[in-house]
Amino acid sequence: MATATARLRRTAATAVRAVRANRSSKACLLQQYN
Repeated sequence: MATATARLRRTAATAVRAVRANRSSKACLLQQYN
C-alpha cells in the first residue's frame, strides 16, 4: 500500500505542476495579445 500511495502522490504532484504550467503559459499568451 505504501508504494501505491507514493505513486498517487507523485502523479498528483505532476498533475499540479502541469496545471500550473498551463495557467502560466495562458497568462503569458493573454499578456502578449493585450
